[in-house]
Amino acid sequence: MDTSFALDVWAIGVMFFTLLYGALPFHHANDAKLKEMIIEKPLKFDPNVPVSEEAKKLISGMLEKDPAKRARLIEIMDMDYYKMEASQIAKLVEETEVLHQQKMNE
Repeated sequence: MDTSFALDVWAIGVMFFTLLYGALPFHHANDAKLKEMIIEKPLKFDPNVPVSEEAKKLISGMLEKDPAKRARLIEIMDMDYYKMEASQIAKLVEETEVLHQQKMNE
């Protein structure tokens, strides 16, 4: 299998998405169906999970289907996600803790 920086960025994007949402961005037990989903289905963000717009933009850039248009590592490091104010981060942490508590009480 060929490897490239674009493939590395895709893999990091999948891991980042999974860490934030607790699920893979694309999943199917059948490899052929999974490949079809990756190629054809748009990336969707669960609106019930408190994730900042900056993080969604970062993930979208990393999971761009066209490798030539996919965010490059140097571009990723300069995205707004890394420039969030402490108050924005605190708000997201609080929202995440509330969501986690709700799931624990279910």
